[in-house]
Amino acid sequence: MMMAVMLQACSIARTKTADLMPDTTPGILYPVDGTITIYVPKKEYDEQIRLQLSRSAEFIHHPGQDLKQAAVIIAKKYFRKAQALSLEKPTQYLLKLSGDAFIDHLNVYHTTIDAELYTQDGELVDRRKIEQGAISTLITDENAFYNAYSEAMVNYFDELFRERGQRMLNYLAQQPPKPLSFEDLTSKKGLELISTASGFFLNHSGQVLASNEQVAGCLTISILKDGKEHRARLKFNHKLSDIAVLETGLKTKNHARFINNDLSVRLGEEMLSVGYPLPEILHQPINLNGGSISALTGIRGDGRLFQVTLPVQPGNSGSPMLDRNGLVTGILQSNEIALRQADYSGTLAPNIHFALKAKEIKKLLKTNQIKFFTRNSYETRYKKRPDIAEYAARFTVQVICRG
Repeated sequence: MMMAVMLQACSIARTKTADLMPDTTPGILYPVDGTITIYVPKKEYDEQIRLQLSRSAEFIHHPGQDLKQAAVIIAKKYFRKAQALSLEKPTQYLLKLSGDAFIDHLNVYHTTIDAELYTQDGELVDRRKIEQGAISTLITDENAFYNAYSEAMVNYFDELFRERGQRMLNYLAQQPPKPLSFEDLTSKKGLELISTASGFFLNHSGQVLASNEQVAGCLTISILKDGKEHRARLKFNHKLSDIAVLETGLKTKNHARFINNDLSVRLGEEMLSVGYPLPEILHQPINLNGGSISALTGIRGDGRLFQVTLPVQPGNSGSPMLDRNGLVTGILQSNEIALRQADYSGTLAPNIHFALKAKEIKKLLKTNQIKFFTRNSYETRYKKRPDIAEYAARFTVQVICRG
């Protein structure tokens, strides 16, 4: 959202949450003896409203951050314990919050919250919408959205306890807190899908190599293999190289093999990429793309990378790059990562992409005592494309980020 504006006056004071008290509800003494967990999806939390103040100045509102902060603070007035979402923390209720925020031409800060209350087992208890506004003399007021959300959350909890208070007290008395179930939350759509990418098995223990960018900031990480979703946990990551190793707990006979002789990867060499290209679609068919190495370094001569010319999509980040023998020569990066790390503001030609070289990957895996396998090119017979696709499909997985 871009708007031309002029600075005015001073901002309104931040609401003192101590002054926001629950309404009296017959038979209920606040805070009730219970635990509630607040979940603001990552897409909501990362929302920005950008205001162009002049040619060289802008102001950024972060309403999602204001919503989460206000919700947790206000919830503590109604529940003895209120916390941000973590699957490891025991709870009795999960409150999922999303909505909308905007500023109108009269400098009224409008907020709308869609609230869904779930039990610890993922059963929907209540769904309702709350609207609240705040007036300021500034459209750059850093407190206005927070104030509006604070009052909206008070209104929400007051309404909720008036209508469902006794039933909620009965539930809290009967159900002790317990950690939230990943399976319940995903199957009942409590957790939102953020993105999907690709990855591949490194060894028999089911450790998966993936793109760090694709799993950073995820509330949960999982992999999809043979139609089944399995939860994964981050074991190791290296931000600069954009790689992450995931623990899946799966035992597998199928894993990738890295090329042993890195010098055998030459300019013009045919390369194949196997992965799941569509960034937010589950259960999609695996995809094979072909191209060639068009440069032996990345942008500005980055020797960790090689440049490849082939058609790929955002979901291909983390895909193995394979030579004509089916050996891994690198892992595909998103172009955004390569451009950002090289501090390059230009544009790339169509179908130009970058991969971290196998020798760099092996070095990092060895340093962190993560098992992997290698093979020499001469030990592997030449494979046709269908052979490589069938072979690579056995160890390539879809990586799923929720949050």
